[in-house]
Amino acid sequence: MDVLMLFVGQTTPTGGSPSATGLFPIALMLGLVVFLLLSARSRKKREQRQKEEMYSRMPRTDLRYDAVSGTFAREADLENYLVRNWYRLDFGTPLEFVAQQVPCAELGIIDVLARDRVTRDYVVVELKKEQADDVVFGQLSRYMGGIQQDRATIEGVGVCGIIVARTISSRLRAAASVNPKVGLRQYVWVAKGESRASLAQRLNCSPGDLLLLHGTVDQRC
Repeated sequence: MDVLMLFVGQTTPTGGSPSATGLFPIALMLGLVVFLLLSARSRKKREQRQKEEMYSRMPRTDLRYDAVSGTFAREADLENYLVRNWYRLDFGTPLEFVAQQVPCAELGIIDVLARDRVTRDYVVVELKKEQADDVVFGQLSRYMGGIQQDRATIEGVGVCGIIVARTISSRLRAAASVNPKVGLRQYVWVAKGESRASLAQRLNCSPGDLLLLHGTVDQRC
């Protein structure tokens, strides 16, 4: 009995020396913290698997794609393809998909809204099926301001933006160069055997600016 009471911290050890708070409450607390951390990690993994399964089961809608020019027929086709394959894309790893076609009051409709998995910052994604010019920079900035006011400030997080297009104009690159919160990604289909470095060299851009889309024509559409 004395041993049991020692561990719960309600008596003194043999010899009369005063006991500390006891080992059992500390061990119990540590065990509870570890359990909660493992449960949270398991829940996040389970939620991600559920999302991946959900997107993989999405019906293959009539996505129109021009295999010759390498562009989608409509921006909606590009959007639906990216959403459907979100967790297969390289930016699907650091970014958590939130929703598509998100109303932003009178400012317009956001193509895709995501969140940074680490910082929890909001990420506004603006899509252009062909070339993106500096006008898109203003459009994205407007949406970022709306999310900052309506969501981010309330939650104490930041807002970033990404413009995805088939080609990026020099005017847009110049505009985005002064705002580190805006990223530019150029989407391109990857043929078998092509590397990111070879594609960047062919397209005259930085390897980090590429958004690689994989699959055959049948798988794409």
